[in-house]
Amino acid sequence: MFALLLAGFLPLLFLAPIPTYPVLRAVLVGETANTGLRLYAEAIDSTAPLAAWAFQLLDVFFGRSLPAHSCVAAGILFLEAAIFVRLLITNRVYPDSTYVPGFVFVVLCFLSFDFFTVTPALLGSLMLLLALNFLFRELEFREQRDETIFLLGFYLGAATLFLFSYIIFFIGTLALLAIYTRPTGRRILLLLLGFCFLHLAFTTYHFYHGTLAYWWTHFYRANFTVATTAYVSGAGLFGLVIIPLAYLLFSLLVMSREARFTKYQSQLFQVMFWWMIFAVVEWLITRERTPQSFITFLPSASYFISYYLLLIRRRWIAEWMTRLLVATILAGFYLHRAGTPGIVDYRKLRVSATSPFGGYTRVMALAPQRDFYLHHRLGGGFIDHNLATPLLEAGYMESVERLSSMIIKNPPDVIWDPEDRLAAHFVHLPRLASQYRREGDRYYRRVSR
Repeated sequence: MFALLLAGFLPLLFLAPIPTYPVLRAVLVGETANTGLRLYAEAIDSTAPLAAWAFQLLDVFFGRSLPAHSCVAAGILFLEAAIFVRLLITNRVYPDSTYVPGFVFVVLCFLSFDFFTVTPALLGSLMLLLALNFLFRELEFREQRDETIFLLGFYLGAATLFLFSYIIFFIGTLALLAIYTRPTGRRILLLLLGFCFLHLAFTTYHFYHGTLAYWWTHFYRANFTVATTAYVSGAGLFGLVIIPLAYLLFSLLVMSREARFTKYQSQLFQVMFWWMIFAVVEWLITRERTPQSFITFLPSASYFISYYLLLIRRRWIAEWMTRLLVATILAGFYLHRAGTPGIVDYRKLRVSATSPFGGYTRVMALAPQRDFYLHHRLGGGFIDHNLATPLLEAGYMESVERLSSMIIKNPPDVIWDPEDRLAAHFVHLPRLASQYRREGDRYYRRVSR
């Protein structure tokens, strides 16, 4: 399992890294947080708090090194594969202990090159795997203990604090527990308490620091939406998954006819099927749809495909079916990675290399474009332009103070302001305004760079 991941991943270290918009956003969040700006109040973005902490740590240890970020992502994927195998063996999901599901899980990680990037989806999927382990334990009546149901809710809550759309799995888990375990009101309350524990902790923190309104507006309200930015077309995404999808459909057909389950294993089969359905719903409502969004499908797909491979009685057929799966996915991975023309178009996902601000280091852009942040650091705290727009349009002193705070703490060398929105704010900030001069559609800092 580890050897396959290493063999498939090592060539990536000798290729030029491909920056993507989710990675660029993660880099900006980490850098901005390390300047001392408070997330949501001064660093305006909707990234979930646990993901922001992770990006902050990445910035401390690796800065903008994309190969280092890829190595961290590869390590997380291997950890997920190991956890997945362990939970299957511990919960006796298969008749015999086997590492085949972990092998298939690793193979499916090579569906697209952006699986090897650290994003909220990747980090949150680790929490979902841990939650799945406790869900399996809860289905086994001998394991119905208070700490099990509490930790199930806790990890589901942690997943939503990496990527909020993962709340679908919490709703789905409630339904599964109602169907298969007939939980008491006390156990449902324990699940809710576990889920809300970290949410309440962050809410208390923001209440104490006077940023509760920004926490609600820029995290909960901003993420509570079904509006989706699709970085790859539907046809392109279908092209990526057509091979594992064919294996999956055939696996479900064969398992329904030939597999012999115990009552407990039958329940787990149904749970994995519904987990896949929850992944479909989450994929439909996620705010940023990328090939990596399929990561929530990996546990279910690995479970079903592995079961099919293990059911094949003739060993040579099983070996050839496995080789075909590995060969087609790895070949597609490197062909797409090299930009080979085909049905998968990554142009919307890749960040184009533009540097319109010369040698200036920090740029504050009051416009939606962000490609140039690949070569410039972010000044101020406008990470998500859509969330920042109301602040620029407001004429209240509160918005002036917030704008002043983010510029002072993270001073930009140049401010790109094509509509000159800062003029109304600088009237109330004469000292700060004196540090900048306007030329064309930009403000340049007067102090030496």
